[in-house]
Amino acid sequence: MPDDPNDPRYRGQVPDVIPADPVEETEEEDGPVEADLGSIERRKEAALGRVQSDPRVIAQLANPRADAATVLGGYVADQERVKTERATVSADYEARAEEARAKIRAADAKRRHNAERRQVAETTGQKFLADENGMLQPVVDPVTQKPAFRPDVSPVRYTEKAGKPYQVRRDESGNQKIENPDKDAKIAGNPDPNDRNLYRQNKAQAWETIDPEVAAHSQDPKLAVEAGKFLHGRALKDLTAKSDDIGLALDDPEKKKFRLTEKERLTAEQQVAALANEPDEDSQRVVAEAKAALAGDDERRGLEKQAYELKLQKRDLEKIGPGGYLQKIRADDKSRLSALPDEEFATEAQARETEVKATTAQIAASRAQVDATRAQVKAQVDEITARLQSVDAVTSVRLQAERQALIAEDASLADQDAGLIDQHNASIAKRQDVSEASQIRQEKSKAALQASRQKMREQPTMAPIADKLDALDADMDARRAQVEAEQDPEKKR
Repeated sequence: MPDDPNDPRYRGQVPDVIPADPVEETEEEDGPVEADLGSIERRKEAALGRVQSDPRVIAQLANPRADAATVLGGYVADQERVKTERATVSADYEARAEEARAKIRAADAKRRHNAERRQVAETTGQKFLADENGMLQPVVDPVTQKPAFRPDVSPVRYTEKAGKPYQVRRDESGNQKIENPDKDAKIAGNPDPNDRNLYRQNKAQAWETIDPEVAAHSQDPKLAVEAGKFLHGRALKDLTAKSDDIGLALDDPEKKKFRLTEKERLTAEQQVAALANEPDEDSQRVVAEAKAALAGDDERRGLEKQAYELKLQKRDLEKIGPGGYLQKIRADDKSRLSALPDEEFATEAQARETEVKATTAQIAASRAQVDATRAQVKAQVDEITARLQSVDAVTSVRLQAERQALIAEDASLADQDAGLIDQHNASIAKRQDVSEASQIRQEKSKAALQASRQKMREQPTMAPIADKLDALDADMDARRAQVEAEQDPEKKR
């Protein structure tokens, strides 16, 4: 439509859009347009004030051929059309805006969904693949129909209370196992040749010092075997060092000049015997030289004997190997105990009995503490397990990590308990050696007593006394057995 109201193309039509006056519309103006003339008249009256300033409407009304009702009716119809078009445009805009907002919401939801899945994948190792919409979905094992996981071993972590290291091993099914990274730590000696201790050479924590003499009596086969290897190797080194020292001594030029043959030695001995009482200086000089040669030869022969004995010991040691040497250590301990004087044997027996009592008390105190701590840990694990049933994926990951730490804490406490028990068993084994040595001593004493009685019986006057002593000993043994039976409830039965 032309903007100029005088344009001949106007032909009595109202403009497409008539500027509205800043007059607040009444409720009646916003109502539906009625088709009757009265409604048009009312609308005309209401609209006159709004269109009076519009030159195009004024020009139309000034046309003597223009009908006011028609002009104003067209005006009202145009207003309704404009409203309808505006509403259509607004609805279309809102639809497009809502569509854009929906896309944004979907993108945000997808981003949050994938972020959560990625976090779960990083922390739990669960496998995910994107679907056709780009959403990460869990990978399912085609056989078990369970989620698939990436096998992995976590970095070394440390328990909160005991400070012990642990790792979490995960298999393809997502099963998790708490492991001690130092469980299979190498047990060996220090490279320092002067260090005579064994060490558990941990990688995730400090080395643990182990007394090889105590470890030889351990109930842990691995520890006992390593102790046997270490002590066997140490004994070989000691024998080699002694042999080397003797070899150096024998290589001394001063020692070599006293290497006498049997004939030279016999001659020197004869010189000493023949000239020892001669007062002249020449005779005494010859005697002194002969004695020095004999002494040097005796020393050399002694060193050679030691070297030969060491060679035999080393050969026997190499022949029996670490396992045989470990048995030899235990047998030698019993032999040593059985050969001790009574007072020293009683002191040794008392020391070992005290050690058993000390380890027993230590185990009792430690076990009470361990049991209390493990009960607390178990309660915390049960609480976390219950919470895992009703939390989101992110919280579940955090709770599972806490649960793993608590389980590792419990495992470290169990290892501590096991270590004390092994120490206690070793002390019991040492006490058992005392008991067996005591039995050996009694048998030796009994054999010596029987030999003495047999000599008494060889004399007719002492035979009756020997018989009476045997009867007294038998009566004493019977009384001792009766007392022991009364003190031991098991023997009473």
